[in-house]
Amino acid sequence: MRELIEQLFLAYGRHDAVASAIGYTDRQYRNIRRKVQNGEAVSPRIAKLMRMKLEQIRGGCLNGDDDD
Repeated sequence: MRELIEQLFLAYGRHDAVASAIGYTDRQYRNIRRKVQNGEAVSPRIAKLMRMKLEQIRGGCLNGDDDD
């Protein structure tokens, strides 16, 4: 899960942008990050949402590279 958060951060550049992209407030996203840092489990729904968003980003990047 830490890697997932890091990948989303790298893709968006700011944690508030990640929060907005996955439909959470900055505070909610900060609490998710805190849970992950403390080794606590996050809900499967949140984990799935974040994985799906990362897949969308990666798919978009790959499609963009094919057009060049």
